[in-house]
Amino acid sequence: MLNNLFSLKTDLTKIYLIKEEVELFNSIDKNIINNFKKILCKINNKKINFQLFNNNADEYYLLSFLDNKKKNFYPLDYKNLWSNYNFFLNYFEFSDFKFNITTFQNIHLKLNRFSKLSKINKLLHFLPFRLKKPNKKNKSFFYKYFPRIYLKDAGYLGKFLFWGYCYHYEKTKFIKKGAEEVIKNLDDGLSKNNYDIVLNKNTQTNWKNYFNKATTNYQYSDYLKLNKNSVIINCGVENGSELKLFNGVSEIYNIDPGKDNYLDKSVKYILKNSKTKQHFIGYALYDNKKITTELEKGKKFETKNFLDIIKEYDIKKISLVKSDIEGAERLMVDDLIQICTKYNSQLAISIYHTNRNGGDDEALLDLVDIPLKLIKALRNSYNFYFNNYCYERWEGILYCIPKNL
Repeated sequence: MLNNLFSLKTDLTKIYLIKEEVELFNSIDKNIINNFKKILCKINNKKINFQLFNNNADEYYLLSFLDNKKKNFYPLDYKNLWSNYNFFLNYFEFSDFKFNITTFQNIHLKLNRFSKLSKINKLLHFLPFRLKKPNKKNKSFFYKYFPRIYLKDAGYLGKFLFWGYCYHYEKTKFIKKGAEEVIKNLDDGLSKNNYDIVLNKNTQTNWKNYFNKATTNYQYSDYLKLNKNSVIINCGVENGSELKLFNGVSEIYNIDPGKDNYLDKSVKYILKNSKTKQHFIGYALYDNKKITTELEKGKKFETKNFLDIIKEYDIKKISLVKSDIEGAERLMVDDLIQICTKYNSQLAISIYHTNRNGGDDEALLDLVDIPLKLIKALRNSYNFYFNNYCYERWEGILYCIPKNL
């Protein structure tokens, strides 16, 4: 979508920053811009001369954090734990710019993203495998009465297990076969590789894959085709970092119980100076039990389905549906199919949330079931892509793009 996205791996030896942008971020936190400069120098292993832009300077060296029309645009996102800004900020506490398994383990420890092993596995923590208790509900005699043995990967450290990797989940036949079917129907090699690694590969392979793309990994920036006439329905807003990427389209309908209460200060700055018409709609989509923002948590919000909101706001055009609504996407699939059929809409849909509806063995269901349903319904007229924007299994986005765009 954005051909001007700035790669943190750059040949530039001098960079001009915009004075108003620097002042804005300094008013939020005086460390943000300095951290960015340190990250960039560390990645490129050289000194980069940073100056404020003036009218006589060459725009080839100009970098903007807020204007997605500039030659070099870096959507600096300091609030999202999974942004590449925060990833490198954490990474460089422990290492230089080189892949290092120990560094990823240290990041998990620093962020407290781990759980302790069960009692028996704590006692056996020095062994290269772990045990899983027999499951009396299992139909297999062996699994019903004997513990299973699993080899450990880099996601285990001493008595700790790091969160967030599909490799550590037991997969049903449906998940295994479904994942194969999804991979077969993804439309480029990068998507197939990213999806296969997230679903099937060990922890260190996930880390390596993320590290290799971290300098250019920006969520919701891939595959989409938008212009000044585009109309977006943005489901799930909170900090609103995606609005930096979408700025300049005709209209955005933002659906979130928190409305615009949590927008980042830099996003508010963009919207104040933007020609894009913004609507903030305070409904919960399908389910109000998964609302996690502090002011709204535990409150009862009116829930509506997607089609009712489209009707209520008389939306005639939908260029893109972007959704990250804490797993309610699984309730949305049938409506999305109708929308795609009627409006020829693009989709950028979160499919990474843990699904507990079918029990622990179906925790990965959304990663397989949502794409399978969309592929089955739209295969003839759509292409399908996948990327994940996190070194854990989170932030996995399915892109559904009409073939005629």
